[in-house]
Amino acid sequence: MKWFLKCLRNYFVFKGRASRTEYWMFYLISTILLYSIGILWIICERLFGGFFNDLFGGILILSIIGILIPSFSVAVRRFHDTGKSGWWIWVVLIPTIGAICALCILITKGDKGDNKYGSDPKG
Repeated sequence: MKWFLKCLRNYFVFKGRASRTEYWMFYLISTILLYSIGILWIICERLFGGFFNDLFGGILILSIIGILIPSFSVAVRRFHDTGKSGWWIWVVLIPTIGAICALCILITKGDKGDNKYGSDPKG
């Protein structure tokens, strides 16, 4: 949970570096959170009807919007950790190949020591 909160505290921080652990823990917790809200939405809508449909739909949309910017910022910092520009994030827009390239970069071990984007997040 500390990684998720760290990313939320660094909401608009696109400078510096993020470790693999920081990136993937944020991604994991975000995914669990959004799926949990979605599942609650479906259960409550089936059991109670309309009001909960609107309520959980709104909560899910607000959660997605709230997580969007920190998702981009931690991804940019993760690219920085591997010595790549944050602009590489846009490679995901290339169907299939772009997503595979981005995934390869995101799972790659970061540069040891300092690089042009900052100090090693592992210390």
